[in-house]
Amino acid sequence: MFTFDDATASHYFLVAPLLKQYNFKATFFVCEFPPNYLDSTKYMNWRQIKELNNRGFEVANHTKSRAAVGKLSKDDFLSQLN
Repeated sequence: MFTFDDATASHYFLVAPLLKQYNFKATFFVCEFPPNYLDSTKYMNWRQIKELNNRGFEVANHTKSRAAVGKLSKDDFLSQLN
């Protein structure tokens, strides 16, 4: 199983096609915290993320700021998750 973080554009244009070519599964963890996430030359847009899901890849969410969730209070954890 492969996992990829932060929804960089290369995951969509390079990684996903290679994984499909060799019939590998993967989980792509997406988030909105990187700078310029609206710039689809650097990060995937929501259409591309949905397409990964439609291609059979698992798409999961990241926490808001990559916090070490095991060390957070319940309220802080819920804030990160929301």
